[in-house]
Amino acid sequence: MLTVIDWMTRCVRRYRLDGNELRRRSDRLETAALLVALSVIALSVWPAAALGRLAYADGLAAERTGPGVRELVTATLVQDAPASGAVMGEGAPKVTAMARWRTSAGAQVTGEVSVLPGAGAGAVTRVWVGGDGRVTAAPKHRLESVTRAVAAGAAVLAGVTGVMTLCLLSCRVVLDRGRYAEWEAAWIREFERGPHQGEPS
Repeated sequence: MLTVIDWMTRCVRRYRLDGNELRRRSDRLETAALLVALSVIALSVWPAAALGRLAYADGLAAERTGPGVRELVTATLVQDAPASGAVMGEGAPKVTAMARWRTSAGAQVTGEVSVLPGAGAGAVTRVWVGGDGRVTAAPKHRLESVTRAVAAGAAVLAGVTGVMTLCLLSCRVVLDRGRYAEWEAAWIREFERGPHQGEPS
């Protein structure tokens, strides 16, 4: 079974961090490319965290409720809502109808709201309105803000890691071609020397 120490030892040998004087120039270049890639990935943590904080701040802004920001009011229909086929009840698709409501600041506003099909004039429904008193989206939940922030930061890290991985693979392909050429040239030289060339007579 491969232990942690064995795994670390293999990594050291694989990436030429053992100070072996027999390492070739291509080996040292590959090690330098790896260190550069790891450094870039490490440095990308800061912009990833910054983007995550911005996304979280936007999420907090979208969560705010209260007078002048976003509030839940009771709207009263001023006209009958249109029917929508034979489907009725909670599972029926919503339709729009004109309604009137009053904000906490005392402003009376009339506009379209989503209600169940067939709702009659005088029926009431609860709607979210913004600082201008107009219908707006419901506030976000904290979990959604956190999820968006984590996803934004992770996307940056994943993108940088992917680019660096591709760069390392490309670098290794180029260096491997050079190694193969060196090995082939060495074998040719050894073959041309012959088995007894250089031996004392």
